[in-house]
Amino acid sequence: MGSTIQPWGTHYRIRAYPIEPYQQFHFISDMTVRAKAGLKHLGVTFNVTPAMPNRNIR
Repeated sequence: MGSTIQPWGTHYRIRAYPIEPYQQFHFISDMTVRAKAGLKHLGVTFNVTPAMPNRNIR
C-alpha cells in the first residue's frame, strides 16, 4: 500500500483484484467504503474541500 499527500487529502493505493472482471466496479466501491470505515475507526479525520470556491454571483 502506498500513499501520497495531495492538496485535497491523502491518495492511497492498494493492490487487490476481483475474481471476475465484471465485478471490478463493485469491488472498488466496496474496498473504498471499507478503507474509509477502517481509517475513521483509527481516528483519521478527512479533509473537506468545497466543490466550487465561494463566489459572489450577481
